[in-house]
Amino acid sequence: MNPFSKETRKLLLEILNYHYSKFAGVDVILNALADDKFTASIRCIATNGRFLEIGKYDLSLDREIGLKIFLKHITFHGVCLDQLFDPSRKAVQTMSEIMDLVKNGIKTGVVQPLDRTVLDRNSIEDAFRYMSKGIHIGKVLLKIRDEEPEKRILPKCLMIPAVPETQFYDNKVYIIVGGLGGFGMEVTKWIMRRGGKNIILTSRYGARTPYHHFCLKKWQKLGVNVQVSTLNVAIKSEAEKLLKEASRIGPVGGIFNSAVVLRDAFMDCQTVQDYDDVCGPKASATKYLDELTKKLCPSLDYFVCFSSISCGKGNAGQTNYGYANSVMERVCEERKSAGLHGLAIQWGIIGEVGVVHRHMGEEAMIAGVMAQGVKSCLEALDAFCQQDCPVVSSYVTAEQTKKSVQGDVMAQIMKFLGKNKFNTLLKIT
Repeated sequence: MNPFSKETRKLLLEILNYHYSKFAGVDVILNALADDKFTASIRCIATNGRFLEIGKYDLSLDREIGLKIFLKHITFHGVCLDQLFDPSRKAVQTMSEIMDLVKNGIKTGVVQPLDRTVLDRNSIEDAFRYMSKGIHIGKVLLKIRDEEPEKRILPKCLMIPAVPETQFYDNKVYIIVGGLGGFGMEVTKWIMRRGGKNIILTSRYGARTPYHHFCLKKWQKLGVNVQVSTLNVAIKSEAEKLLKEASRIGPVGGIFNSAVVLRDAFMDCQTVQDYDDVCGPKASATKYLDELTKKLCPSLDYFVCFSSISCGKGNAGQTNYGYANSVMERVCEERKSAGLHGLAIQWGIIGEVGVVHRHMGEEAMIAGVMAQGVKSCLEALDAFCQQDCPVVSSYVTAEQTKKSVQGDVMAQIMKFLGKNKFNTLLKIT
């Protein structure tokens, strides 16, 4: 049991609180903490204490600390070391005195190395994450190489691999053909995240869905200039008009052709119009943009075309689509050989937003190729923009599952050959 009465305990607490408020605290505080830690440090100062603020964050924000704290007869010093590098005579003299103090302190052992946490050179991300927690004391260092045994020695050349990242200029204009398509919208967001501020999206029908209007309004609030153009770049005169309109905003820095039109059918069912519909936004548009950008866009950094793996591997019923993509690839190869940027990417199935995903869903798989996530596609696009090959591929393979043949053998033959061809085969036999 507590030997003190309730009144006695209350009196003792009042005495302790009095002594704590009058004498407890830290006499000298050297502070570099910010935000709530800054105000907490001030509350720790003792009567007649000194507070030395060496950080600039709270000072630049004009942080309020209240005048009541100065009733404890404290002093507050804002220490700005950059003022010591002022070329005036007084600053030079002060800096010289400080350097002498530091040198003498090191010799006598008064100045000791700061506490430090050392990580290896491959742990840069871990170092930043550890430092962001605000729990470290002293410095967080990266050890790039081992210390040389001798004081004076020529350091060995150290090669550290770097991963380049695609960046876009905020003063340049970037055109995305078919930009209101599912993947085109994702590429638009990717360009914004990498610094692009002026983007033109081409679409035959303009913004139609609520999602289109939502994104356009959101991007406008973020200060990004995103315009929608209904000009048809498959027509040379309209493609030229688009480039001239874009040049009025700023120099054209990149063109990304993500347009796609599908008219799948076997050869005996294909028409001239089917070929024109498929080749227009891909083959014709790419040829016209290639020709016109050489004259009108001297600051072009990226000329990217979205091809398909069906061009490289082939796919039943897509001869027109494969031909259109092949034309884009040949244009990119010619641009590369001429010293210009040209990149054609043979995509597999683009998951989440692609055309195949829209018709076949999450479990889409064609010829052993399954859907590749949008995030993975954008990471691949980032890497492809930093390399020199004009034609590249990105797809995800899957083990083909054996499926039981449905229907009779004749139905399967009719499916692969086409009904008309099968009728011709019967007549011949």
